Amino acid sequence: MAWYRETLIAILGGKCVRCGSTRMLELHHIDGDRLNNSVDNIELLCFNCHRFGSPHDDKMIVAVGQVGNSLRISIPKPIIDQLGIKKGDKVLLSIDEENRIIVEQT
Repeated sequence: MAWYRETLIAILGGKCVRCGSTRMLELHHIDGDRLNNSVDNIELLCFNCHRFGSPHDDKMIVAVGQVGNSLRISIPKPIIDQLGIKKGDKVLLSIDEENRIIVEQT
């Protein structure tokens, strides 16, 4: 099946549709059906955009890590750009049912 994946990557332009990266590309099923491998249902996303972006709504998933006694929250640049967040802007953070941190503009 690797040949099919590589063929789709070539057909779809070989870069992430969100940030333009050509590294660590993944196939994202637009309709959420992993069995629907139609070219019209596949878009290329890099690892970061696929993992940290929620393509089915306007909420975005961020990565959280611990630094000493503090939490460090990393929001990928494509998400910051997409939301139009600038330094000093306020955002709402929440935790979803899978214990992921969700960031929303306020």
